[in-house]
Amino acid sequence: MSEEVVFGVSSDLFQGYRRVVRRDEIESIEGVIEMIRASLIGELERLRLGVLSEKLRYRRFHVHGYTILDVLASNEAEKVWYVCDHC
Repeated sequence: MSEEVVFGVSSDLFQGYRRVVRRDEIESIEGVIEMIRASLIGELERLRLGVLSEKLRYRRFHVHGYTILDVLASNEAEKVWYVCDHC
């Protein structure tokens, strides 16, 4: 089982962003979403994309069809678990 999990963003503005998270850092879906948000905000600010960073602050991310237990129990090393900000 891989020690890392890949999360991707499904979004009209942020599609394609991915964040690798160590399994021992994962406590909840909400916690993972906040890690992704903080990481993406940091990248956008580093690139001086303040308008996108500000838009990200108001996006509400959620997941479809999986739980934190699914993520932690999975042994699919190449799987990307998506968080979504639309629908």
